Amino acid sequence: MKRVLIFAIFLVALIYVFRFVVGYGLDLYHERSFTASSEARVNSVLSTLEEHGTAPTAEFLAAACMWYRGVPYIRESGELGRAEIGFIAWLQRGKIYNNVKSYAISGVEHDRGEDEPRVTVSCTINGRKARIKVTRNMPLEWLK
Repeated sequence: MKRVLIFAIFLVALIYVFRFVVGYGLDLYHERSFTASSEARVNSVLSTLEEHGTAPTAEFLAAACMWYRGVPYIRESGELGRAEIGFIAWLQRGKIYNNVKSYAISGVEHDRGEDEPRVTVSCTINGRKARIKVTRNMPLEWLK
């Protein structure tokens, strides 16, 4: 009986440790995945602006959708209009009035302690350093 009880305690402890390790591993996987997709999202927006400029084209609208929600296309016209207007205002706040002549992403950092996963992408745009906050399904934001 004593051996069965010890074995049961050992088994419960083993299951608890396994769940903790696997759960932690999954959290790290999701964190890395979101960090990589955040960098790709910022890269997509900036590369589109570098290649196609800020003229109102289909590519510009695709960049606005990527900026707004991290998707390449928004079907609903009202939401697409809000994305375009917000994107233009975001560009002005970032002092991007014409084309992006050059950009480079210098770092990506996952911000821990936030309720919603958040990543900060550090970059240089047209020779100026910038930091961009990326939150899932939300517009990109400039950080001071």
